[in-house]
Parts: sequence; structure tokens; C-alpha cells
Amino acid sequence: MIIPIHSMQAQAIPQFTSVAPISGQRGTTVEVTLQGQNLNQVTEILFSGSGISAEIKNADSQPLIQFNGQGISGKIPTGDRLTAQFTIASSAPVGSQNLRLATANGVSNPQRFIVSDLPETVETEPNSTTDQANVLTLPVVVNGIITSADDLDLFQFPVKKNQRLICDVLASRIGSPLDSLLTLLDPTGKEIISDDLSNGLDSLIDHTVQVSGNYTLQIRDVRYKSGNNFFYRIRIGELPYLDTIFPLGGKRDTESTVSVTGRNLGSIKSIQMSISPDAPLGNQELRVVNANGVSTNPHAFVAGNLKETLEKEPNNAADQANSIEISAVINGRINPQKDIDCFSLQVPPMTRLIFEVNAQRLGSQLDAFLSLFDSKGEQLTVNDDVIGAEARIDFSFPQEGKYVILIRDLNNQGGTNFPYRLSIAPLQPDFGLTVIPENPRVTRGGTTNLTVSINRIDEFREAISLYFSGFPKDFDVSPVLISPDQTQTQVTITAPKSADLGLIKAMAWGRGSIHHNLVERNSTPIYLTVIDHPKYILEATDLSIHVVQGKSVELHVLAIREEKFNKLINLSVVGLPANMSASNTSVPKGENHTVITLAAANFGQGRIGLDLVTRLPSAGTHQIVVNGTALVNNETHAQSAIAIPLIIAEAPFVLNVAPVKQSFLFPKSTNTNSPVEINAEIIIDVVRQGGFTDKIDLFPIGFPEGLAGNLPSIPPRETRSKITLTAIEKIKLGTYDIKLLGKTTVNNQPFEQETPKITIKIID
Repeated sequence: MIIPIHSMQAQAIPQFTSVAPISGQRGTTVEVTLQGQNLNQVTEILFSGSGISAEIKNADSQPLIQFNGQGISGKIPTGDRLTAQFTIASSAPVGSQNLRLATANGVSNPQRFIVSDLPETVETEPNSTTDQANVLTLPVVVNGIITSADDLDLFQFPVKKNQRLICDVLASRIGSPLDSLLTLLDPTGKEIISDDLSNGLDSLIDHTVQVSGNYTLQIRDVRYKSGNNFFYRIRIGELPYLDTIFPLGGKRDTESTVSVTGRNLGSIKSIQMSISPDAPLGNQELRVVNANGVSTNPHAFVAGNLKETLEKEPNNAADQANSIEISAVINGRINPQKDIDCFSLQVPPMTRLIFEVNAQRLGSQLDAFLSLFDSKGEQLTVNDDVIGAEARIDFSFPQEGKYVILIRDLNNQGGTNFPYRLSIAPLQPDFGLTVIPENPRVTRGGTTNLTVSINRIDEFREAISLYFSGFPKDFDVSPVLISPDQTQTQVTITAPKSADLGLIKAMAWGRGSIHHNLVERNSTPIYLTVIDHPKYILEATDLSIHVVQGKSVELHVLAIREEKFNKLINLSVVGLPANMSASNTSVPKGENHTVITLAAANFGQGRIGLDLVTRLPSAGTHQIVVNGTALVNNETHAQSAIAIPLIIAEAPFVLNVAPVKQSFLFPKSTNTNSPVEINAEIIIDVVRQGGFTDKIDLFPIGFPEGLAGNLPSIPPRETRSKITLTAIEKIKLGTYDIKLLGKTTVNNQPFEQETPKITIKIID
């Protein structure tokens, strides 16, 4: 779908820095202020979820610069401010959504907006003393900012005796640098309770009121830090709060009972869960909604594919271990303190299994420790923190037998808040896609470049075919087949000259084989904006580039300029594999053509510090793109050439040398008539590839007069040789860079490869 926009001359993409307030209650209309750069031409506000609509009210007018002549333009850098009205449906899901601002020149970066089911209010300064405290009516969510080091924000509200008061800070968990300290004062001003570490850096107070009256809540940064970005939200009231659930997940296409533990939950003790067969794999947010329609804080719940089982106590020792089938998830809990859970499994010979704990990532307090034992009780391996504080063991069993896996808390802690999921299964290969940028722009008739990264999970090593949905049929998308050893590729999108201006929402898809089943994975949405007036278009005149490891090749680039546009165009090449580089090149002012040199080698320092090691890019096919940028009226205009394949062939051999620096020290003049000769030894290491075993002949490159070398051929199969360099006294003092050239014949074709540079210094 294309959202039409009007043609605009400006090229500045919108930059979105803040939204205030950052939240709103369901079933209400909220006026928000959006701040950033280049927001004066916003045409639409995009939300990642459902239930919110927006109406743009007005944008601040911008100051202008005027000149009385031609050819000069300017602007005053200033922050834009946009006012909008958000209408939040009563059925909108509680939680966070990303919003973006769309203009004629592109789509902004995202910012967070939160939908809540409680009344929302914003702190009013000054409120740093009890007398100045903002008066609240509970329940409520208050939004504020700690703007200075001495800033205290105080709020006052009436509470009745025996009410269980929950004060829940949300700051660090939504991107604020605030490290909150929350303090509750009784009606006399006496401190009752304070907290700063309940949820990471976010505070939580749970207090049952003993005396009715007006209570005061105080918040500050525990380190006395501050700033306009030190924002917070506090949920205050006799609110339901979810501490933990058990189990933490379930298998798709099943039904189960999940117990819940928390505060102010009333009679709610459990949930009947039904997970559909097509539920997305992975984490979802679960909230419990009480009879008054108020939801708890979120808790992660996992939908999986493996068989699920529950641990059974007692299982604190190997002889009490629960018997477990391979390819299953164990849902357990370390409770009480010092609890140990043991599970036994029968493993076939030559089996590789992954034991992985998922606990803290799901809100558990467990710091898991895993131990694996054989049938004799011998400990085979242990682990406590591979993924953050989560334990993971990857073990290949050499022989069939009965084994025991043990899980406990690293610090011997335990309780109802220490649940876990322990998966025991072979590798579960999979992959995911990430596209950068998410908000590209393309001109009519122009090309833009996307970088697609592949997250290969559990050693997924299959090829992936890439395609896109959402682009019009007359858009040209470069074809890509991602080889099994690649984790990143380049894609170009070319728009026709007749393309409609506007926003296109698209998505990348990857298709690959997992266990002989064809699967598809998709990226997050891509917001492509089609803009007008390209100042130039780039073309790579080579249909493909072929190069052998260790050598260089030229890439020819053509710039098709708009009439009267003759500015410098800076070029770069993306998509090159590691150990390959491109020369710094530009299309000079007024010119239309340039050449980029691609070097298929990188010379790095070796282990002894005096040698250079030739590091080669991997052989194979890589998609590369030439990108260009030019400055027009203080705005950057970017273009890309269509992606082309770079094909790197394996070199039969590579030569390394040591040392790469050599000095010849001649004595002061002598009375002898015979010339002084000084020798130095150079070691040549040969890296042979692809079964190449033949001899290599050596030849000098750049040797000055007075320097000679004994250059024997490197015999077949040999990987090391020594040569002697001889300098005679008539050689001129100074520094010389020399190389050695190795020549051979491969498949009846001549092949040659140079060594890294050797620096020779002649001194007396």
C-alpha cells in the first residue's frame, strides 16, 4: 500500500526525540507534544499496535533565512514541536507501542507510547516539599521527571486503614537512566518504608496501611543524578500486582492450568491457559485483570514446541531424580532455599544435547547452576552463566548410558519466585531476519540500499532465499540467495521514475529448510518513503566483480547527474567480507566516472610482532553495493547503485614473510679495496589451499641497485623457505619497500601472488 504525499523540495528526514506524555488511559483522548527535528511537515503518525488513532493539531512555525541573490540557502537549526491528539480505544491492549512520524521526506525513528487502564496524571512543579506535594486521587499513574540533582517529587493521597498500597515505579525498564529511591511517609511525615532495588533499578513499595489518613510518596534518584531524560511512571493504589506464575510457559496446541502468585489478587489463584497451534513461538506478555477491570504488571509467558513436563518432589538426589525424555522442557521451581532438582535421562551413544535454563529472562529470581553427572556419579561438566545469568550446557555424549542433570540456585537461595524452564533437546536450528535501516528513502528512478542480517540459531547452516512483500510490482529488488556461511547481505530497491510519491510499508522474508521442512521467517516492518528530485543516480558499470584471494580488482562507477548539479559525490562500498577493503574514492566535482580499487587481502601483525600475516576474505559470492552521498543546501542526498555479485575465488597459495623490517648497518669507510657485503635472512611461510602442492618460483619486486637476493624456488609441498638478502656498500642510504613475487602454474594457467611489503633500511 502506498500512502500518497505531496512532492517536497526539502530532503531532511524527521528525527523524533520525545513524546509527552508518554502514556494515556484506555477510552480517553490525550493531547501529546511530539518533539524532534524536521517535524513541520508530518503527514501521518504510525503506531505499531492497534487501538490508537491520531489527529495532527499543529506544528510550531519555523524561522527562515532569506538571501537577495541566487545559489545560497540556509536554515536555522531548531527543535520542532508538534501537537497531536491521540484517541485510545477502550479495547486497546494495555502495554507499549512504537510510534513513528511520517513526512514527505521520510519516516522517523520510533518512540514509545504506553497504554494503561488507570487514570494518568503529570507531576506539577514545584513539589519538592510536603506542603507542595501534588494531591492525587487513587488509583492513578503519575508521570514525572527528575530534572535536577536536588529534585524531589512528592505526591500526597488519602488511604484507608487495612488497604494494601502498591507503589510501582517504571523507569529503567522503559529506557530511563533513573535509579529510583521511593519513600512512603505516614500522615505525621514519618518515614514508613523505602525501596530502591525491587525490580532492577526500579522501586516497589508494598505496604498495608495501619492508620487512615493522607500519605506522602517521595521519589528521587538514589545517586542524585538528573536530566530531562530521567523520566518515570508510578502506579499507585490498591492495585493487583503479579509476582510470578507457574509454569512459565507451555506447548502450542495444549491447555494447562497456570498458578499465579501476587498481591491484591483476591480470589484469583490460577488461570486456565489455552495455547493455539499457530501461536507465535517465544515470549508474550501476560497480565491478570481483576474484577474491577484493572490489570497487573506484565509477566512473560513462553509458547514452545517441545513436550512439557512438571518436576516432582522429592528429587534432591540422583537416586530420587525424575525420569525425563529427551526433547522436553521441564517446568520446575527451586523452593525452598538450598533446594536441588535432579533429572535422569537415557542417552543414546554419540548424542549431542543442549541443556538450557530460561528463568531470569522470564522474571524469575533464580541464578541457575547446572551440573551434569554420569551413571557412576562422576561430574562431567558444570555451568552457571552463558546467557546473562542463565546456565547452558552443550555436551556430546560419547557412549550410551543413564545421566543426571542437576539444577540449583548458585547462591543456594530459593522460594516461590524461583521458577525455571529447563529444556533438554538436540540443537534446534532456526533463523531470524533484521533489516537496517527500517526507514529507508528512495528517489524516483533511484536506488536505496538495505542491509539484511541473519541470526543463525543453534548452528543453522542452510542457504536462505530472500524476498520482500509490500513493494509495488514495478519496483526492482535485487535477487539474493544467502549462502550457508553468510550472516549478512546487501539488497537494493530501485523505484521507477513514475513511482507514486509516498510511504510504502514492506517486509523482508527469508525462506530456508529446517529438518527438511521449508520454513519462512519475516523481519519487522520496513517503512520506505518515495521522494522526488534525485540530484544524481549511481550505476556500477560492471555486472559482476571477480577477484582471487590476495589480489585487487577495479570497480567502475558512473554518476548520472541532474542538469546543473556538479558537486562532489563521496562513495563507499558496503557488503565487503572481512579482510577485504575498498579505496577511498569519490566522483570529483563536475565529473561522471570514477574507479574504486577492491583489495582481497588484509595484512595484519603476526604473533611475534615482526611479521605480517596475510588474512584473506572467504571465498564465495557476496552482494556489494556502492553508496554515494552529496551535500545539497546543507542536506545530504544519498543514492545507491544496484547490488552486484562479488565473486571471490580461492587462491592456490599465499606467501607470508618475517621479519617485515630489516636494517643493514654499514661500518665507516675502511682501507680495504673489497666492497663490504651484509647479509640478512628472510623467512617465507607458504599457506597452501585447495590441494595445491606444486613448486613456487620466487622473483624480486622493487629491489634497488646494490641489493640482491638468493631466491631459490620453494619445493613442492614445502610450507617454509629461507632466502638471503645481500646489500653491498655502494647501495644508497635510505629506506626501501620491496616485495617477493611467487609464480606457478595451476590447471595449465599461470598464477602469481605477492608477499606483504618488506621495509629495508640502509644506514651507516
